[in-house]
Amino acid sequence: MTIKNKAKENTVIAKINVILIIAVLFLLSFYIYLANYAFSSEYRIGVIKRQIDKLSVDLSDIQRTLDDSSDVISLRSFALQKGLIEARDAYVITKDSDFAIKDGRKINNE
Repeated sequence: MTIKNKAKENTVIAKINVILIIAVLFLLSFYIYLANYAFSSEYRIGVIKRQIDKLSVDLSDIQRTLDDSSDVISLRSFALQKGLIEARDAYVITKDSDFAIKDGRKINNE
C-alpha cells in the first residue's frame, strides 16, 4: 500500500464521517423539533380544556342566577315592559306561521 492510496482512503473516510455527522445533527434537530411540537400541542390542549372548564362553571353560574330570577312576577313585569300580550286558550303558537291553534281549529291573525 502506498502513501497516496492511504491518503485517498483517509479522505474518503473523512468525507463519510462528515456526512454521518451532518446526518446525526439533522436527525437530532428534527427530533428536538418534533418533541417541542408534541409538548406545545399538549400544552395548548390543556389550556383549552381549562378554558372550557372555566366557561362551563361560568355558564352554570349564569344559568343558576337566571333560574333564581325568573319567577312569575319578574316574567310578568318583563312582558308588560316589552308590550307583549297573553296567548289565551291557544295550544300552539307557531313561529313561522301567522296563526295559533285553538281547540283544533286554525285561528288567523287577520
